[in-house]
Amino acid sequence: MELVKMDPFHLRVLLCFINNAENRRNVSGISRALGETVKRVSRAAIDLEEMGLVDRKERLHPRLTEKGLKTAEEYAHRINLLQKHYLGEGADMETALYEAFHAALNHRESTIKNIEKAAALQEARETLQKSSSFDGNVLCENLPDGTYHLPFVLYSEKMKDEGMISPGYRGFAQPCELSVCDGKGTFMFRTQKIEGISPAEGLNVSSAVSSVKYSYLGGVQEAEIRGDIILIRAGVFSFFVAGSAGCMLLHGSLQMKIGIKGEKNNNLDAVMTVML
Repeated sequence: MELVKMDPFHLRVLLCFINNAENRRNVSGISRALGETVKRVSRAAIDLEEMGLVDRKERLHPRLTEKGLKTAEEYAHRINLLQKHYLGEGADMETALYEAFHAALNHRESTIKNIEKAAALQEARETLQKSSSFDGNVLCENLPDGTYHLPFVLYSEKMKDEGMISPGYRGFAQPCELSVCDGKGTFMFRTQKIEGISPAEGLNVSSAVSSVKYSYLGGVQEAEIRGDIILIRAGVFSFFVAGSAGCMLLHGSLQMKIGIKGEKNNNLDAVMTVML
């Protein structure tokens, strides 16, 4: 929602309408809660009324309008979200609350959404950390609806040296997207041209990912391709928890055969690993 802009004092007054006991949601009760004069709080209540947030028809019993309630609840949500964020960054409780209060007034909606997604991913990690393994459907059941941008690595399955990056890795753009809706999800990988020098002729050549097949339930399935986007259901990825409590990641892997079309057609055996 588009939030009404206001200064810190007006926000403090607004939040009293949802934080104070019902019999203390008047000017005198709010002034005592904030340690401010009745005159200053009364002036702020008039301003909030002009913003369409407070109804003062009953002067002794002002109340929030529907718009005011939604605005107060959204600011309260932002403050709580940002306070947890700053606590996670190592701030003490008092500093975290102070920074969260002021950041809630100034952060753009896009920034808040990104912090919400980061918090959702962290909560999913903590929820799933006791599971030895699980599939992508379980992950999506633990995430709110939305789109999550995640890094990934494409490992070469047949390299003798374990952990080597597949040549096909350059055919994909970072990051991938996980789109979640009603507990189900789809990974979207964007392809890009692979530029290089032909070993045979020493000329610049361009190639690209042309197909992706993956192993699932003992068989082979072909990924859906829409233009430069490759779509794969999240449920076919196998996840496990890596790292310690202080630095914990969820890794989701899927065996693939990637078709590369260019100077010559190639099929690469690889393992796609998504990290969150």
